Amino acid sequence: MTRTGLIPRIAAWLRVYLIPVCLFCVVLVSAIETVTSSVDPMPQHPPHGLNLVRDHVQLQWSKGNGEGELRLQVAIDDLTFSTMIVDEAVVKNTHRLKKLEPGRTYYWRLVKGGEPGFVSVFTISANALRY
Repeated sequence: MTRTGLIPRIAAWLRVYLIPVCLFCVVLVSAIETVTSSVDPMPQHPPHGLNLVRDHVQLQWSKGNGEGELRLQVAIDDLTFSTMIVDEAVVKNTHRLKKLEPGRTYYWRLVKGGEPGFVSVFTISANALRY
């Protein structure tokens, strides 16, 4: 015996379509939040706190989606960034640093629209290899 009527039909429709519709709504809301909110640029490589055993590194970051010029700043043993070895506008999302000094700590950050972002740090081992 099958049930007919409006309520069984609604229950059957919900059983089939409720989860896909909910998942679609969640994805849609997440996409709208991502597009409308500002995501700051973020250092990605080298990972924060890494101790490198070579004298060069390729910095990599995500650009974020905010407006304004993106600047890369790198300082040696100076968390305040008062003396920087790199302070330049960047277009790409990578920058190569060569001939780094062994035993030193390097701080780097991205500045977008005049606002400094997260400060990442890496050190060069005292026994760093030059190759």
